[in-house]
This record gives sequence, structure tokens and C-alpha cells, in this order.
Amino acid sequence: MNSKKFDSWGKLREKGCLKWLLQSTLTAGFVYSALNVALFYPSSDAHSLSQFLSENAPNYIFYTIGMFFAFWGIWLYSESSYQKEAKRRNRA
Repeated sequence: MNSKKFDSWGKLREKGCLKWLLQSTLTAGFVYSALNVALFYPSSDAHSLSQFLSENAPNYIFYTIGMFFAFWGIWLYSESSYQKEAKRRNRA
């Protein structure tokens, strides 16, 4: 982990895991939903936007849940790298 990433992750981890997870997950879910509506609603057979959203609601939910676990894995990996780098820097 280079110095820039180390400092950036140090600032990010001060905010807390849960806050970062929720913010990242909800942002990804919103972007996915918005792009899905923008790209696929015009060519769908749905008579209204609410019908389109209700038909695709399971996709949005599964995607958001999946992204929560993906971001949790990213957090654990980054935190592990940060702690290894912190130990290495303290020894030097």
C-alpha cells in the first residue's frame, strides 16, 4: 500500500465501517436503479413508470444486497492491507 492510499484509507476508516458500507451500498443501488430506468424503461412494455419499477424491484433489491456484501469484502481487504502497512511502518 503506497503512502497516498495509506493516508486516504486512514481518513476513510475514521468515519467508520457501517457508515461507509451504507453510503457506498445505497449510492450503488441508486445509480443502478437510475441507469436501469433510463436505459430500459423507454423500450419496455410497462404502461407506467410505477409498473416498470414494481416489475424490477426484486432486481434492485438483490443487486443492493449483493453490493453490500461486495463492499463489505472490499472493506475487510482494505482494512487488512492498512493494518499490515501500519505494522510495517511502525517497525521501520
